[in-house]
Amino acid sequence: MRMMTLSLKTSVSQATGFEWSKIKIKRNRGRLPSNQWVFGGIGRDTRECFAVLVDQRDATTLLPIIYQYIRTGTTIYSDQWAAYNGIANEPDPHRYNHQAVNHSVNFVDPTTSTHTQNIENLWMCMKRKKKNQMGQHVTLLGTHLTEYMWRQRFGDRPFENLVRAIQEKYVVQ
Repeated sequence: MRMMTLSLKTSVSQATGFEWSKIKIKRNRGRLPSNQWVFGGIGRDTRECFAVLVDQRDATTLLPIIYQYIRTGTTIYSDQWAAYNGIANEPDPHRYNHQAVNHSVNFVDPTTSTHTQNIENLWMCMKRKKKNQMGQHVTLLGTHLTEYMWRQRFGDRPFENLVRAIQEKYVVQ
């Protein structure tokens, strides 16, 4: 499994829309590369996000990523992708509260108000940024995601925050 993670790991406390999304990377004649999937989440309140490149979209691949990035006790909102059924079937059923919306019936569940609009917006913004950069080579997708998440977290002053993070990590004596 090929994974990309942020160097500064953060746990998303209140997550929404854990779902897969295909990032379209055009090669020569508009062909899409195989196995370029991005799995991610975004906090409803904090707007913290994560994105991980994955080769497969099954529960065996996705559940460890959820455990790595999502705090115990978090409510996870998703669509009804089969791989997410493992969240409810895990050994500790109280680890996460999982609410799903059936997109073939509603985009917002009328009973629980569950939706995945936040993650869809995140994917749209990531794709727009990539498109504005006039595309990129398939090998740079992980770097693109890392940069996007860094800028999402640190705003308009990413370089200043990078220097600050380096200073905190490597204290001069």
